[in-house]
Amino acid sequence: MSKKTKVIIDCDAGVDDAQAIMMALAYPHIEVLGITCVAGNVSVHQVTLNVLRILKACGKLGKIPVYKGAESSLVSRKINLATHFHGDDGLGDNPDDNAPDASHLSSKSAVLALIEEVNAHPGEVSVVAIGPLTNLALAARLDPTFTHNVKEVSLMGGNIAGRGNVTATAEFNFYVDAEAAHVVLNDFHCPVYITSWETTCNFPLKQEWFLKWLEKSTEKGRFMKRINKTAMEYYTSERGQKECGTQDYVTCDPIAMALVINKKFIQETKKHHVTVELGGEITRGLMVVDWSDRFDKSKEVNTFLLTKFDQDMLTDMMELSLA
Repeated sequence: MSKKTKVIIDCDAGVDDAQAIMMALAYPHIEVLGITCVAGNVSVHQVTLNVLRILKACGKLGKIPVYKGAESSLVSRKINLATHFHGDDGLGDNPDDNAPDASHLSSKSAVLALIEEVNAHPGEVSVVAIGPLTNLALAARLDPTFTHNVKEVSLMGGNIAGRGNVTATAEFNFYVDAEAAHVVLNDFHCPVYITSWETTCNFPLKQEWFLKWLEKSTEKGRFMKRINKTAMEYYTSERGQKECGTQDYVTCDPIAMALVINKKFIQETKKHHVTVELGGEITRGLMVVDWSDRFDKSKEVNTFLLTKFDQDMLTDMMELSLA
């Protein structure tokens, strides 16, 4: 029997988070040790409820622990929610009268869960971080060995060409907690794979394929169609087409998940030092890439910018997730 890949999913459970989680749950070689929640697309309380709904739709409620994490960024109490895309509830404004409540949550905090699971399996746990990076930064500050013991981090966030989706220059996850992103990019010793906003925009899902995918006549398929209501309205809007630069469907978080499910998914990465701008009035949250290798040469480069991937493999994984 092949060895399973141990994964912790750290998320802010909007629509594309749901896609990524459902992909992971579809593969028997992926062992999801837990799902840690952070404020981002919606409040952290709503994120926890959304994760429980996703697990219920997949028949996994009660089988995977869900942990509540940071309710605000490291420095600011204010969170810029992404309800214009994900809906006020984060899942397309489609409430479920039979949705599981908070009694299904673990009593342990997300940050402690991250530290304990990673340290219990040093060098074996991949962390897929598809929201603001607050929980990971707090774990690193509470236990510095955490950054050595993680096998790898695959994150969705940042930008490689200064193209923003929440400000002119900043991607949402990095902008929400720029200080946390700074900790992960500068202090983690494990490999960090970065799926940037521009990479997701460069490889959109064809609208014809995506609409057909949403018509899957399975329970998971019907759930996915319901929660994509506000997202589809966004993509057909003038704002959506300006931000994404396409009329096709830009999905983000499933890409970060796919490269952990199967490394053959990766077709090209760029290995460079990266950091994030913290002080600029206009550029705060901008990911800064050292394209010409001018940064501190004494520090090992462990960040890999995903620039090209196998789109057919991604759609195959998404198909399986709703089977």
